[in-house]
Amino acid sequence: MLAQERGQAGDAELADRRIAQQQQVVADQLGTEFDGYRLIVGMERPALAAVDRAGGEQIEARQFDGRSERDRMCDWLRWQKPLFREYLAYAAANGDHALEKRLVDEMFETEARLKKEGRVAGGLRPLRMWRGE
Repeated sequence: MLAQERGQAGDAELADRRIAQQQQVVADQLGTEFDGYRLIVGMERPALAAVDRAGGEQIEARQFDGRSERDRMCDWLRWQKPLFREYLAYAAANGDHALEKRLVDEMFETEARLKKEGRVAGGLRPLRMWRGE
């Protein structure tokens, strides 16, 4: 019984390490540090959130139905870093829901334009190999 409990604890630790590694990979891809804010990528429950590093206050958050949706957004969002400050100002002026809608609309617009130009593939993550404009 004790060996089984140790095995389960080891499995949980391994799963936690894998999740942390996945979070770091996605965070590295996004370039998460900007103007005193940090993007948090949720791996267990697919999500993105902007957090004030100094105060720990969550600025904006977005929950996804699945990892593929979150990853699809991350594929686009990692190339939007120059606009992060503008997005935070937009959220402050118009609310988190308006920012969420804007981000999704801009992502779909980019995907459609690049598909039309033949610069990206199809599938669940069409911008996966895209390297920005």
